[in-house]
Amino acid sequence: MSAPTWTPTGRTQLHQPYLFAASRDRRQYLRAQLDLECSNLDDRLAVIEGQLLDAADVVGATCTGAGGPDLRHMTFDLVIMDEGSQCSE
Repeated sequence: MSAPTWTPTGRTQLHQPYLFAASRDRRQYLRAQLDLECSNLDDRLAVIEGQLLDAADVVGATCTGAGGPDLRHMTFDLVIMDEGSQCSE
């Protein structure tokens, strides 16, 4: 397999067409690895956020955020709602 060479226009020219396929396969592999790592980070972040919410004495949220998945299953001893008339639900 020969290495890419530079043309007078400064662009890389590959002499074997199969190098394009190998490069594409490598990009697809790296993309899959990146997606997996991002998924793992999202899972870890969700666990940490849950731990922080469980340990909090006071939780502040907008009306929209209060209906989100992070707070949906939490119960509170006291809720103070400011400007509740602006809520649509």
